[in-house]
Amino acid sequence: MLLILGIYCGLAPADCTAVVHFLNNVEQISLINLSNNNIGSLGCVEIVKLFDTGNSQLQGLNLTSSNIDDEGVKQLSNTLVNSQLSSLYLADNNITDEGVKQLSNAVVNSQLSRLNLARNKITDKGVKRLSNAVVNRQLSSLNLCGNDGITYEGVKLLGNAVVNSQLSSLDLAHNKIRDEGVKLLSNALVNSQLSSLDLVSNGITDEGVKHLSNAVVNSQLSRLNLNGNKITDEGVKLLSNAVVNSQLSSLDLSFNDIYDEGVKLLSNAVVNSQLSCLNLSGNHGITYEAQERIKQANPNCEVIF
Repeated sequence: MLLILGIYCGLAPADCTAVVHFLNNVEQISLINLSNNNIGSLGCVEIVKLFDTGNSQLQGLNLTSSNIDDEGVKQLSNTLVNSQLSSLYLADNNITDEGVKQLSNAVVNSQLSRLNLARNKITDKGVKRLSNAVVNRQLSSLNLCGNDGITYEGVKLLGNAVVNSQLSSLDLAHNKIRDEGVKLLSNALVNSQLSSLDLVSNGITDEGVKHLSNAVVNSQLSRLNLNGNKITDEGVKLLSNAVVNSQLSSLDLSFNDIYDEGVKLLSNAVVNSQLSCLNLSGNHGITYEAQERIKQANPNCEVIF
């Protein structure tokens, strides 16, 4: 396997012709990283030629922060169907619902297993397109972090996709799904293959945690990130029961509103859990005594403050 890196090289669209010419003369390329350049949609016209000239082993393409926008996505989508690409990273590219429409059509007939669309301009409308595309497909990882236009309506649409797909990792951090979205997602979680769920900074309160905790117990989830929400000791009480009776190995509750009472509950839960990592940093109401108590509860669990 050969890894080609071209990050932070100042590549412009005009440079892509030379880059493609060079890469086409290198054997056994499996991953190309051209992130943090100014490739643009015109550069994508050249990049897609990598799939037309014998690079059949190319499995990963990283164009994060490359200014490709919807037109660039259109170029990539036209080629995706006939490629062996399994990983595509398109974070930070000003992609809108129109670009997602093009991409979703290609996903249906592609071999993609990992798709990263973090920090773009995707709304619930785009999520609807993606949801229809991933049903009964081999996509296992979907990152929609930081699009900020995704609400509980989008999560409602994602629910069917989560249940009827091979998704094992879903990142919805930094959106606007709130408690209502968590409720809808929790209903789907029980019947899904999800093992990793990221819900950082979504305005989730103890009410949302109530639904999520019940679902976690009956799910395959092993990693749950609830950093930066509005969870109090009451929510921790609900989560503690889930920790004991679930497959969770990693739980992130950093930067919430947790105090010593919540830590006490977690200390009792950690003893009989499968947790190997618990993050409670940024909860400034937790005293030193409470920190020490939970650290001693289970030496096999790393507790971060």
